[in-house]
Amino acid sequence: ALLAAEGFAILAAGLFPALVLGLHWRRMNKAGAIAAITVGSLITGIYLLGVHFWPIELFSLTGGLSDASPEAAKRFADLYAALAAAATPEAQASARAALAKYVTAIANWGGLKPAAITLVSVPAGLIAGFLFSLLFRQRKVQAPPQS
Repeated sequence: ALLAAEGFAILAAGLFPALVLGLHWRRMNKAGAIAAITVGSLITGIYLLGVHFWPIELFSLTGGLSDASPEAAKRFADLYAALAAAATPEAQASARAALAKYVTAIANWGGLKPAAITLVSVPAGLIAGFLFSLLFRQRKVQAPPQS
């Protein structure tokens, strides 16, 4: 069920903004559709990959967006320092395992579950589609006056 929910999250974040704008806004164009699909899919894909495969890196880069308490952030910093200070490969593996186990609970954006990232990526896709459609709209060329 989790895999299906995350698959639909990627699908919804990529297609929904372009579909809605294309059906309900007459100024939507190809550039806007490409931007909406790209932005929605990228945000969702980066978040899902970060939460599942690279939680340490995700929290290191975007820890300010997490709902983790200051104590949790301090514990993360302490575990990360222990990983950096580990001298032997065994100690590094042990420290990395402890850090990975801890950080999977706090590596999120505002407490969002992985499939709920569509709450961020769909509006971002709508905004991107709207802006790119306006920026790259076809302008009417006026014919020069004939004498």
